[in-house]
Amino acid sequence: MKISFIIPCYNCEKTLPDTVGSILNLKLPEFEICMVDDGSKDGTYELIKVYAKKYPEVVRIGKNPQNRGGGFTRNECVKLASADWFFLIDSDNYLDKKSFQKLLSAVTDKDNLVTFQNICFFYGFLGLDLTYKKWLFFKDKMVFDDLRKTAYHPVVDGNYLFRRSVFEKVGGYETEFGALESWSFGYKAFLFGYEFKIVAGTKYYHRVDGKSYWSREVKNNSDNMKKLLLKFPAGLTSEEIKAIKASADTQKTILTLPNDFVTERVDWFFRILLKIYYLFH
Repeated sequence: MKISFIIPCYNCEKTLPDTVGSILNLKLPEFEICMVDDGSKDGTYELIKVYAKKYPEVVRIGKNPQNRGGGFTRNECVKLASADWFFLIDSDNYLDKKSFQKLLSAVTDKDNLVTFQNICFFYGFLGLDLTYKKWLFFKDKMVFDDLRKTAYHPVVDGNYLFRRSVFEKVGGYETEFGALESWSFGYKAFLFGYEFKIVAGTKYYHRVDGKSYWSREVKNNSDNMKKLLLKFPAGLTSEEIKAIKASADTQKTILTLPNDFVTERVDWFFRILLKIYYLFH
């Protein structure tokens, strides 16, 4: 089972070594790392060229002449890929070796999208990686109706294993909805009848950064989600479409079912430290 790791890169020279290092540490028999620089203003592109030179057998790289955003850059990474399975990993996150191996061992011929049971949100503080909250999914799969239960789910996280055939079927990542490109990918997958398999006892480490792409775009998420849902309304009822058109908070509007999907566990001491950290960065 060969995997193409997809890493869109923008101003990530400080965090990318942890990301790439966690992939290399998996010691997979067949894999490749596909990285595209999205017009970074720091030394990111120089760094990924170093990786390409050091690991020419597995590293594929590209560069956008100007900043084009996450969706476009993810699609460009896929153009470099040769495997039938992809894993999208953000350039400031990293993989837990034991969890990833468990994820792979759970994959069957019937699976198309496979994800973790726990999403651990962390930040760097005085040289330490502090996990200040976790999402724990109760189910062994995610289906379309779960989007109506909670805003905390694998689709919004965006980092999971999926087949090339899924990418081709849904038409890749959307490029017109800001930081919702990962959300839109999962949403379209549901519309085509796919579901996410959730592997018990696994975890993924997702970095929190006030300067990240998501943080910069979060103020636009409601409008972008409205545009996305109205562009692809096939899974919605006429009442939902009407409510979405009139809503000022699209995410809140679509949450109409009781949440039996996820719980969020917060370490309040580390959360307070995070607020202090943001005051000085």
